[in-house]
Amino acid sequence: KDFSWRAVGVGLVVGAAMCFSNMYFGLQTGWVTMGSLQSSLLGFGIFKMMQQLGVPGFDGFSPVENVLVQTVAVATATMPLAGGFVGILPALTIMKQQQQEDA
Repeated sequence: KDFSWRAVGVGLVVGAAMCFSNMYFGLQTGWVTMGSLQSSLLGFGIFKMMQQLGVPGFDGFSPVENVLVQTVAVATATMPLAGGFVGILPALTIMKQQQQEDA
């Protein structure tokens, strides 16, 4: 199967956690990480843990689902950069402070 809602859900959870870490790291350094490898490994770990706990609906995990988890997680994790929270908004704040000091 190529698409599953469980893979999208796990990707959103992993991506949200990485989004917060990217926001924190990005505001300090101006850089964000795509996190492709991290999201793939975290997604795989979550699926395997759910399988071992016997959670219904988490039996079997295909490589295609892992790619979907990775894609959704990376798209979610890079939101701070895409939304301008890492580079644009801090730069505008600095420019505004400099203009107020000059005036």
